[in-house]
Amino acid sequence: MAKPRIGISPDNEWREGNPSRAFYFLDAQNFVALKKARALSFMLVHDPSAVEDYLDALDGIVISGGGYQFQDSVKLINPNDSQAPNEKRARVAFEWALIEAALKRDMPVLAVCGGVQTLNAVLGGKLVVSLAEANPAWSRHRDPPFNKLSHDVAVLENTLLHRLTGANTFAVNSLHRQGIIEVGPDVVVSASADDGIVEAIEAPQYRFCLGVQWHPEFDLTPADQLIFDGFVRACQR
Repeated sequence: MAKPRIGISPDNEWREGNPSRAFYFLDAQNFVALKKARALSFMLVHDPSAVEDYLDALDGIVISGGGYQFQDSVKLINPNDSQAPNEKRARVAFEWALIEAALKRDMPVLAVCGGVQTLNAVLGGKLVVSLAEANPAWSRHRDPPFNKLSHDVAVLENTLLHRLTGANTFAVNSLHRQGIIEVGPDVVVSASADDGIVEAIEAPQYRFCLGVQWHPEFDLTPADQLIFDGFVRACQR
């Protein structure tokens, strides 16, 4: 059986140099986790006009974590907002179009960290832009490094996440300053922290639509790789 082909949306930023210019970048752990799950993975250039062509060639998509994407608790950076960095506006416009098009095809979607916040916004949800400012106790969610288990999450039974991991609770890493406070219509909160922060969401009307707030690509517990394994199985044609 051919290996599923997974497209990953990278982050981007403007870097000083000779000359200063925009760069794409993506943590190699994403490729490691997908390879371990027996998938081929590809980084996708932020080009909204190419979304349908990308999806024609792919079996699933991963929306990776990344930098600042939201300007308030309601909406993503407006791609037409001249005050937002050009590269971040480009990422938002691309990922929004990519998610919408993938879900329209019922193509499997896995969203990680900043990616779950984008997915939640596409599905009609809202977030806290700064957890630490909203509640000092929530500052613990920005707890580096990535290879450190930070806190437990409680998993809701009879959800996709529970079926994938077989666990009611497990520990996760945590390095995010924004967090989901309200999910969109028909979206299920499938895991949460003991302080109320949403840690995973899913949209059961789709074949596979899951977002997690932590970084399972670092494979710190068995649950992490089980998420990638289940995602890749869903991508098999």
